[in-house]
Amino acid sequence: MPRNLTPEDIDRIRTWTPIDEDLAGVPEEAADICREARLATGAGDLARSYHWADVEGIDSFTDLQYIDDGTTAHQLDLYLPHDAVLRGGNTLPVYIDIHGGGFTYGSKELNRNFCQHLAAKGFAVFSLNYRLMPTVTFLEQLKDIAAAFRWIAGHLADYPVSQEAVFITGDSAGGALGFYATALASNPEFAQAAGIPEWGLVPRGAALVSGLYDFQPMLDNEGTGPATFLNLLADDFWDQRFRSLEPRFRDYATMVAELDLPPIYLCTSSDDFIEADSLLLGAALARAGKRFEIQDWAPAPGVTLGHVFPVCVTWLPESDQVLERIKEFSYRLL
Repeated sequence: MPRNLTPEDIDRIRTWTPIDEDLAGVPEEAADICREARLATGAGDLARSYHWADVEGIDSFTDLQYIDDGTTAHQLDLYLPHDAVLRGGNTLPVYIDIHGGGFTYGSKELNRNFCQHLAAKGFAVFSLNYRLMPTVTFLEQLKDIAAAFRWIAGHLADYPVSQEAVFITGDSAGGALGFYATALASNPEFAQAAGIPEWGLVPRGAALVSGLYDFQPMLDNEGTGPATFLNLLADDFWDQRFRSLEPRFRDYATMVAELDLPPIYLCTSSDDFIEADSLLLGAALARAGKRFEIQDWAPAPGVTLGHVFPVCVTWLPESDQVLERIKEFSYRLL
């Protein structure tokens, strides 16, 4: 356990991530790895969490069940500008947000502040929960996300939003899931091969923040990668079903070269510990002639931005500029 975490700290961390609530029946070694990773990551988010606050003028519809099993893992939230509620209509573009956390940490509550700030820029924002590693595999997390997409597609008419202008966003591990969800929802053959044929909607674009895209070092058991715990659990998480997919359905560069993808906006920073992944994906998109934008922030001397800064430190002027860039990118596609 990270040093100096009090019981009160741990209770606060539990408001945006499970710690051990979903680990019953998990082999002890895997449970210990994930518990420690969750507490260590939660300790990093703890100080920032006191600066997260609801955004004025945003209406929240929370804990909507997208799979009717009564679990919090299958819930989502919706954030809407109150002005859009008053005006009505069906033109407000939609973002679907997939939180990060190394595939084992976090929930929609972790991204509540980010989603409200994004909504304030002129979007409806759905924010998803999904089941976490080690109880599920990568493809099973994508199955949860597909179920949420189908629910959203079936309920867009219930809200004053567009039923056509739907975009995907995600950060860190959520960036990886967002990239694969974008590819799956846009390519029926890929969705069929992955065993996730029904998505309900086709995204118009994706905005991905500090995503993880290159799984190969972990698939090859090289001992390298963004986090030790991912290397330790890689065999089970990226299981044989995923590893047996053709490269065009598994490897990010081959996917970009061979699949249909909508325009993609990428954001990272020079002090992001997985900056290279965004740059590699951007290079693959450029080589394939795909439409994309990339923003690689260089912090001023003595200033830190770091990993997923627009999501976890939304009050920074640089974070607001990223949200403005996402708005400009998205509205050009309407």
